[in-house]
Amino acid sequence: MSENNSPAKRSVQTDLEIPQIDLNVLNDLEFETQYLVTSLDNMTENMYNLLHSISSIAADNVEIHKTTVNKLTDNMDANIKCIYTIMAKTEELSKSMKATDKIYQKIKATKRLVDMFDSYI
Repeated sequence: MSENNSPAKRSVQTDLEIPQIDLNVLNDLEFETQYLVTSLDNMTENMYNLLHSISSIAADNVEIHKTTVNKLTDNMDANIKCIYTIMAKTEELSKSMKATDKIYQKIKATKRLVDMFDSYI
């Protein structure tokens, strides 16, 4: 073995290569880490609250939409029933008006006869 690679020399070299760690740096690092963890925790909690609020608003909107669609459907059904009722009444009125056509023809004939009598007098 050469002198440079002896175990005693390697041990000395390793001890010399490791610098001393300043305890203030470790304390600062721990403080900053705790600050970051606290900030991350706060951000996560805020995000949770925000997402919960958004989900609640979305659920409310879905419920409002459902109610609106149900009411619209009910109103459309009622309107369709009214239209069919109006159509039926119009048809009944139209049938009943056919009798007035016969009366009109009789009135027209009577008027013609009255006009004829007037012209002779």
